[in-house]
Amino acid sequence: MADQPAIGELRKVAAVTDDQIDAAVKAYLNASDAQAFKVADGLTLDLAQAMSAHRPGRRSPTRTPPKPFAAR
Repeated sequence: MADQPAIGELRKVAAVTDDQIDAAVKAYLNASDAQAFKVADGLTLDLAQAMSAHRPGRRSPTRTPPKPFAAR
C-alpha cells in the first residue's frame, strides 16, 4: 500500500473533491459489505481496507454512541 497515495494527498492536488469523499463514506456506512468505491477517473477508495488497517477505526461504525450526560 506504500505505493498508493493517501486520500489527503489526492485532495491536496485536487484529484478528488470533498463531495466525492463524502459520497464514498456515506455509501460505505450504508452498505458495509461493499469494498471499493470509484471516486474519480482511475481512482477508487477502499474504505473497508482502510478501516481494517486503522485499529481505532475498526470499532467506530459499530460502536454504540456514548450516553448523554445527565446533569443533576
